[in-house]
Amino acid sequence: MTAASLTRQPDAARHQVQLDQALRKAQDAYQALKKAAASYLDAQVELAVMARLAQDAGLAATELHTSWLDTPPEEAVIEARMEADQEAPALSRSTTRLTRSWTCCAAVAATRPCASKMSRYTALSDYLGEHRTG
Repeated sequence: MTAASLTRQPDAARHQVQLDQALRKAQDAYQALKKAAASYLDAQVELAVMARLAQDAGLAATELHTSWLDTPPEEAVIEARMEADQEAPALSRSTTRLTRSWTCCAAVAATRPCASKMSRYTALSDYLGEHRTG
């Protein structure tokens, strides 16, 4: 954008700057989301390993201790969208086609079968059992 275009089309220049800022904000948020999801997946693996080690030591790995193994990271995104929709009822009344499409996709994702907590726990337990070093 040149200085001349700023004076000839100030609205266009302002919108271009706002668009660029919004793009950077979306990119930064996406990278933060990826980092948070990776951290959550690591925490789930650590929890599964600790539950197995506790179980091997004679302690019970209860639902209280393993409940997060049943929650995929994608659920946080769906919950955030639902909370945002509840906070902005006026926006949900004027739902656009894009938002309706996203809502449909989110509903499908929420009901799509995924690996159960116990199958993930069993797989990790089997792995640890096969690779035990002691």
